[in-house]
Amino acid sequence: MKLFLNITQPKIAIFIETEIWPNIYYYCQQRKIPLIIANARLSEKSAKGYRWFKLLFKQILPQVNAILAQANGDARRFIMLGAKPEQVAVCGNIKFDSQLPEGLADKSVLLTRSWGMDRPVFMAASTHPGEDEQIIAAFKIIKQSFPDCLLLLIPRHPERSQSLLSLCQAHALTACLRSEESLFSTSINVIVGDTMGEMMMFYYCCTIAFVGGSLITHGGQNVLEPAAVAKPILSGPNVFNFADITREMIQNRGMKFVNNSEELAESVIDLLNHPDKAKLIGENAKTVVENNRGALEKQLRVIEKYINVS
Repeated sequence: MKLFLNITQPKIAIFIETEIWPNIYYYCQQRKIPLIIANARLSEKSAKGYRWFKLLFKQILPQVNAILAQANGDARRFIMLGAKPEQVAVCGNIKFDSQLPEGLADKSVLLTRSWGMDRPVFMAASTHPGEDEQIIAAFKIIKQSFPDCLLLLIPRHPERSQSLLSLCQAHALTACLRSEESLFSTSINVIVGDTMGEMMMFYYCCTIAFVGGSLITHGGQNVLEPAAVAKPILSGPNVFNFADITREMIQNRGMKFVNNSEELAESVIDLLNHPDKAKLIGENAKTVVENNRGALEKQLRVIEKYINVS
């Protein structure tokens, strides 16, 4: 750490969400380098685990100049672990301020043409082991009502793509990888994601989005990306990593929980049969995003104060 700080000579140290590194914090404090935890997030589950090390956190967290929490619950949990109330400010989640990539619509049109533009597209995003079988089971039920439906199966970790391709083929589904675009056609049942940086384009192309990490006890993944492009969102019930966001989405009817593959299939079929209902859910989700913008500006204002001081 000493060597790193000697070489980089930082004027400020900014950590994102739940990155708490005692050694870095200590040496930054020794050199009077301001420490900020931006977009600070601390789930109930993580907080319970950290309580075993409460004495350590009571020494570490007071070294931080500002903890810019996403929500009231995050702020409360940081204080419970040892942060001082005056250190903590609730600024919102900067993910609400994400901007859509340039040229997204044009790229999406080209992609949908390659597999058939008029097909309903069910996307399962950021999936984890233990969910894929459930998604495929749901998809096979969906295909009974919508034979031309396409499944975009996008694993959280692209290195799993080959095993997912084999899983689809074992279930007698015609599948190919995203990187094999030359194979895309109306006869393809499943496209498995094996690329990076294209998630927003996939969301833009889909009809209905399921966000993974939620049918298992992983704690869910980010639902704001499909919400930003007004897609109806489905999720499993295990969303403790994004509890505040999903709670607001549910309250504003921008997403729906499903508990298993049967409920997932039933919800997808219902939304495909009722496009006006699907559109309304997507618009509600996008409204939640629009109403929560501004967190980035709030956090930058705090950060700028410490840059100017340093």
